[in-house]
Amino acid sequence: LPWIGSYQLFRDWLTRRFGKANALLYWISDPPWNTAPSFDSHMVEAFERNVTNLVSVAKTGGCAPVLIQWECDWSARHLPPYHERTERATALYFQLLRANNDALQRVASRFDGCTYLDVGPFAPSQFSDTIHFSPDGLTEMARRVADGLEPLVRARLEAQTASVKEASWQAL
Repeated sequence: LPWIGSYQLFRDWLTRRFGKANALLYWISDPPWNTAPSFDSHMVEAFERNVTNLVSVAKTGGCAPVLIQWECDWSARHLPPYHERTERATALYFQLLRANNDALQRVASRFDGCTYLDVGPFAPSQFSDTIHFSPDGLTEMARRVADGLEPLVRARLEAQTASVKEASWQAL
């Protein structure tokens, strides 16, 4: 039990040092972050490659991956304070989100059993800022994801039930 005292001291220090909103973010990266000077398709290609790799690994493990569309307040004309806050940066941010959503759709279409859920759009009131959901927005997002997952789960359960029944009949 001697580690409990050390843990409490460390936890106390962490809370004092990083307890303020975004303090860790500011301490590590010194925002506002500079935005790329222009749209670079290589960024989207890297994102698509990484998602493809994740889906491949998940499929190898027997999972049925579900890719969910990025959502934000598409009507907003500003970014959170830790981003460079210019019209150019805002336009680029939204262009990249749209391109990433397109990449997610492409990845999902290349894999059998991989689903893309289009959960949008959401009302501006469902965000606490441009990119983070409010409590009501989180509730709505959860409902939409659950609605999208229900038929997938139901189909998988029915397929498993059918294979168990078939195996049972064959055993007789």
